[in-house]
Amino acid sequence: MSITELNTVKEDLVRYILCETDPSIIEKLLLLIKQNKEKPKSLAKHRGRLKRGIDGLGYQKAVRNEWD
Repeated sequence: MSITELNTVKEDLVRYILCETDPSIIEKLLLLIKQNKEKPKSLAKHRGRLKRGIDGLGYQKAVRNEWD
């Protein structure tokens, strides 16, 4: 089955499910998804907090120059 055929089957399945489902249930699901949707997480709080006892820049240079 090609990608195009698979996508067509998926679209048909979604259309069938939406047609067979009670509209109030779809509205409740959309509301639930909207409420539970997380905001993108920021990694800024971890900036500069990695403590391994090694110099990160020195490590990167050593790894990159390993095969030279």
